[in-house]
Amino acid sequence: NCAFPSFCSVFPDMDCRFGSRGSFFPYCRDVLRHEGGSFECNPPFEPHFIHRVVQALLEVLGSCAWPLSVALVLPDWPESAAVLSAQNASYCRGCVR
Repeated sequence: NCAFPSFCSVFPDMDCRFGSRGSFFPYCRDVLRHEGGSFECNPPFEPHFIHRVVQALLEVLGSCAWPLSVALVLPDWPESAAVLSAQNASYCRGCVR
């Protein structure tokens, strides 16, 4: 990350010096849900992890009382259940390929 002042990462103990806020999942559950905002999310392209990220975002988008938008960057995997779940979600406003 060289464009934004903060980001989520797997290694917050090392990455905190560069602006890491720690793991995405607690950040999503605690910060996104309670504060809203506008975010970019580019998870590692691993099927199980993408599924977890999509599920966490859909849950937060459904329960956040504040304005919340997420630009979700996913691979072009048309047969992926997680990608299809994100594309078909009522919160999805568009897809760019």
